[in-house]
Amino acid sequence: LLSTHSKTRTHAQKSKSKMLGYLEQKLSFRPKTNAAVPDFDKLYQAFQQNAMEARERRDVTQCKPFQLRTSTLQPRHRSPENTQ
Repeated sequence: LLSTHSKTRTHAQKSKSKMLGYLEQKLSFRPKTNAAVPDFDKLYQAFQQNAMEARERRDVTQCKPFQLRTSTLQPRHRSPENTQ
């Protein structure tokens, strides 16, 4: 009984080391990272400046003349049942 328990334990250790063996390897890939932190206040000020300049360059909407003809429409006739 004791030998079967030790066999299963060694088998479990072997399978664990086989599955997780890649964690013990020396990794060769090192990704390049940007260590500089952006200045968000400066970026925000530049964004606001660009937005103000774009707002100043935008043309004003030109209104077209139109005639509202609701005064020439015939009034609707209501049935006496609907009036309260």
